[in-house]
Amino acid sequence: MSSAHTRPKRRKKSAKSPTRGERIAFIAAPPGTDTSVIRQLLQKHGTNAFALDEMDLPGASLSRLVREAIDRADVVIAVLAGREESRNVLIEVGVAQGLKKPTLIIAADEEATSLGAETGIPYLRAKPNNFAALDFGLAQFLAAPHHHNSALATQKETQPLGDGADALLARLRRIKPQPGSKDNERLLQDIVVEALKASGISTLSVGQRQGDARSIDIAVWCNDLEPWIQNPFLIEVKGNLPGQGELDALVKRFSDAFGPGIISWALVIYGEAAPQAHRLKHLHPHILLISAEDFLVSLRDTAFGDLIRKLQSERLDGRG
Repeated sequence: MSSAHTRPKRRKKSAKSPTRGERIAFIAAPPGTDTSVIRQLLQKHGTNAFALDEMDLPGASLSRLVREAIDRADVVIAVLAGREESRNVLIEVGVAQGLKKPTLIIAADEEATSLGAETGIPYLRAKPNNFAALDFGLAQFLAAPHHHNSALATQKETQPLGDGADALLARLRRIKPQPGSKDNERLLQDIVVEALKASGISTLSVGQRQGDARSIDIAVWCNDLEPWIQNPFLIEVKGNLPGQGELDALVKRFSDAFGPGIISWALVIYGEAAPQAHRLKHLHPHILLISAEDFLVSLRDTAFGDLIRKLQSERLDGRG
């Protein structure tokens, strides 16, 4: 089975019983993987980590070691690399699912993250030494109320739109560009709401516009986003990609909606992009931006929950 790179000094401490209130995480990773950043962040969030080679069971068979290690753990962190290197890690993930252990997959390769998308196991697309991405992702995973997340117990709430996306795209393309047009924004919002409902989202709230005072356009409750993004997930629809000043105002409106001290993710869907669009994507670390056309095209083959998690992963990995 897998054996993550560890320091011998920690061998017995990690595999023994935790102190009161401390959780235990079993790290499954290909041999030679440096898991020091993962360990550091787990410790930061009150979780003591160990790997298979830290088990103190002389003479035990490999299968017994794996089962005993996972049985002792509160959560399992699986680090995936290439398919061949990760073969034993995948077996350990299967054991963890059989024992109903909350499991998180960490993988930088898109092929590896497909396991999470297919099975419903939470995953974080990041390298094992990406401190920023891992810090946020592990904090969300550890803070979430954990239920059994095996493939048999998990059923996705959202699904791709398939051919239904084409009719919505046709309606979108009939909207004539008119900078600042509130009518266009209403038409665009109607299309977005219809796409969300068609994707399988049954619980959403649409804000009402009254003069200059505006609530958030759309609030969505979607189980597919958890544990990465808290509900409700807020969406703002703009006819044109806002400039920096308006985006700052949006950030404040999102912050007011979340409440003091709460940091969460939100999405801005826009109809037309300004020339400076590429510079606006990084103005706020938790605001995702996507054009209405890209949103609908993506939903043709990707479920809403998977799309938002993909956008989030790209942002955390510095690609979005």
